[in-house]
Amino acid sequence: MNWNKYPATDQDYDLYLYKWNYSTEEWEEISSSTDRQTGSEEPVETIAYVNMEDDGRYAIAVKKYSATENVDFTIFSQIGLSYHTLESSVTDPGSATDVVTVGAIARDSYESGPQEPFSSQGPTTDGRPKPDVAAPDSCNSYAYGYWQGTSQSSPYAAGALVLIQSRFPGYTNEDVKNYLYTECTQDLGDPGRDNIYGWGKVLLPDPQQITVTAPNGGENWTVGTTEDITWTSTGTSGDVQIEYSVDGGTNWSDIISSTADDGLYSWSIPDNTSENCLVKITDADGSPSDQSDAVFTISAAGILGDVNSDDLANSTDALIILSCDVGLDVSQYCPMDCGDVNSDGLVNSTDALIILSYDVGMEVSYPVGQPGCPTGVTPCAGCNP
Repeated sequence: MNWNKYPATDQDYDLYLYKWNYSTEEWEEISSSTDRQTGSEEPVETIAYVNMEDDGRYAIAVKKYSATENVDFTIFSQIGLSYHTLESSVTDPGSATDVVTVGAIARDSYESGPQEPFSSQGPTTDGRPKPDVAAPDSCNSYAYGYWQGTSQSSPYAAGALVLIQSRFPGYTNEDVKNYLYTECTQDLGDPGRDNIYGWGKVLLPDPQQITVTAPNGGENWTVGTTEDITWTSTGTSGDVQIEYSVDGGTNWSDIISSTADDGLYSWSIPDNTSENCLVKITDADGSPSDQSDAVFTISAAGILGDVNSDDLANSTDALIILSCDVGLDVSQYCPMDCGDVNSDGLVNSTDALIILSYDVGMEVSYPVGQPGCPTGVTPCAGCNP
């Protein structure tokens, strides 16, 4: 028995257990709890009694020893009472503020409930919601086989707490509990926290995972251009670190130390050319992490109109383009993207004429001779002789 004067009280009440004597037709006291409450003791009285007979009538009495205030009593019994209520039936220590109190739902009913009929409900005697979460029982176990009880549900919830602590070693106990309540439960019953399922049934989220989708091997990204780094993720903290390597993963440099885990980051390609580049994305908490499946290339920007890579756009380049346009083998200069000076997606005699005009000093309306070449240009005939 307890009453609503936690954590300590000087309102002193005692608990008595009586049994009916059929011979004398009188109630006989068979046990009692008369602990003193003088101001520093909890408002609790406990009787432990085992009935050794097949039948019998029992009664409970509460007596005031020394008290001046009215209180609300809550009496708990392992055996059902003739008059009972499910509400406010959470016993100590489950009613304590810092305890994670676990209700039970049968495994076969775990999708939507109901709560097991023996599982206690809140609120506590001082009005706090309890239990905190619900977890399954009626499960198989190595030691006991299939069995019921919150004694099976509680280890399930405890296991979830241990996994949270392992995943976030810097968390305080309060952090771990809050993560369980907010990230590892699914609401049941009345919306929000309630006195039957608490924050909801324990349901661990999907395993944390990050998967880089681009660049993922084989791409050729040009210095000075902007390319999209993309990825997918589940169960992460909300922010990621993005790094790149130009030596196949031996050394890494930050692209950005922290950015939103939204699956997309637009990267301005640095002047750090290599054919052995990788991108790595890591959760802000340090795990999980993933990198490109294979290497990609960061290539020099190139000079528009320069197809022979001598850093000039002149008549030599125009001649190569004309040869390619008529089908002569110039494959050593292909794919020849820098030859598409008018950005029509083709390399042909029109581009050669523009380059020739630029070379003799005529004004042209295209940025011939400037850094930056298009990509994905359709090869001319001489690239596939």
